[in-house]
Amino acid sequence: MVGHSKVFELSTQIRQEEEAEQLVDTWLHRYRRGSLRFFILHLLLHKHSDCKSERQSFHGYKLAKAIKEETHGEWSPKTASIYPILKELVKEKVIEQPTDVETLSDDSARSIKQYCLTPFGIIVAKKLEESRKNMAKHFLARHGGAPRPPPPMFRLPKKELIEILEETEVEHLIDFQHHLLKIRDHNQEILDIIDKLLEKKKDN
Repeated sequence: MVGHSKVFELSTQIRQEEEAEQLVDTWLHRYRRGSLRFFILHLLLHKHSDCKSERQSFHGYKLAKAIKEETHGEWSPKTASIYPILKELVKEKVIEQPTDVETLSDDSARSIKQYCLTPFGIIVAKKLEESRKNMAKHFLARHGGAPRPPPPMFRLPKKELIEILEETEVEHLIDFQHHLLKIRDHNQEILDIIDKLLEKKKDN
């Protein structure tokens, strides 16, 4: 009976670990999709890509490239992740999908799908951005007023982050600066360790 009990406990533990891993994967997937949706709408809003203007619109690859630039290379989403979200946004009437013809570098042309904000989408994008700013303010002011940098996926574009920092009290800015310096020193230590490990592995 003792043996059967241990086997049962072990199988239960394995099952729970598998279920926990699946749940975490689901949460992370939703987390990434939410952040990706924000950046798509942010770019369409601030690049003046509304359907009534004749200014630039975006297709999937252009959005992926722009997100990479906005995050300074920290996040480089694949177009395979972007297009399903674009389809959802079209279905939700947040963006529209006019067809345009773009001339490629090899002088050939193909029909590509461009995306722009609808009037409703502009309202949604502005409300979403305001919510993200409030979340960033919460992160900066938590733990008794000692600011902490938000997780990478929650980082706002540079312009919005500057606006939030300008509204932050001096003492909190100083705390935030000290914290960032600690992170920088810690990251430098890790980089030094990696450099040594790479040299060691190359020698082997």
